[in-house]
Amino acid sequence: MKRAYDEIMDRLTVSPALRQRLLARMRQTYPSPLRRFRLALPLAACLALVLALWLVLPPLPGTVPGPTPTLGVLGPVSPQTVENSDALAQAVGFPVEEPEALPFTVRETVYTAYPGPMAEIRYVGEAQSLTYRKAAGSGDPSGDYTSYEDVWEMDVNGTTVTLKGDGGLCTLALWEADGYTCSLRCDAPVEQDVLTALAAQLCTPAS
Repeated sequence: MKRAYDEIMDRLTVSPALRQRLLARMRQTYPSPLRRFRLALPLAACLALVLALWLVLPPLPGTVPGPTPTLGVLGPVSPQTVENSDALAQAVGFPVEEPEALPFTVRETVYTAYPGPMAEIRYVGEAQSLTYRKAAGSGDPSGDYTSYEDVWEMDVNGTTVTLKGDGGLCTLALWEADGYTCSLRCDAPVEQDVLTALAAQLCTPAS
């Protein structure tokens, strides 16, 4: 039976006109990859135009605006050293306080804005240094993960300040107020009242 089928197929001929119609029908049914890519280009361009208009155009009157796409974080994208506390506040986007008096002579003050954003002021002396950090939100911005043996809680201007240290001396102070979290860290441990007085200069009085 297979031999008879082969003989019939060998004798089968197709006219040029029929061949062209068959080829055209096959191109319509099974387009080439390049043709499919060309057909998809207008659709992709249309979608890109709709997305661009949605991002740029304001909402129509009487409608509730949707959420604004977040393209990045506020504040610097990398650590940035600035000249003073005013420039630091501008870089991080919120007020940054400074203590009015320090218990040691300051030889250098470094103002740094970090991503997040977070503000840092480092006061460097001969035998002592102090680092003040402030960031939006909650948590511990100090970066000090030491497990201290002594922990105290003090009420400072109506704000709860947590003091941490060893052997009765304090190294770290933490507090949260008005939507910000703050930390003070001494390189050399100090008496409890010293760090409490420093925190009092920076804590906003409770209203």
